Amino acid sequence: MVFLPHTRGHYAKQIAENLRVHLFTHDINKFIRVTVSIGVAGTSPEEEDINVLIKQSDQALYLAKAKGRNKVVIWEEDSE
Repeated sequence: MVFLPHTRGHYAKQIAENLRVHLFTHDINKFIRVTVSIGVAGTSPEEEDINVLIKQSDQALYLAKAKGRNKVVIWEEDSE
């Protein structure tokens, strides 16, 4: 789990995508096929409920896996 305080959704997705690419192309991939699925969720200062944030990012993670793995997906209201 990575927390990115004060980071907007599109920028958080880009950071997650950079992380996914780095892990996917890292040297370990020469020996073991590795894929990386990442779920991204955000909150505002008014809605700081860590349990909701974790649930949303987990739902986005499973959606990334359902869409074929090795992806970054941002949680949205219709992801539930």
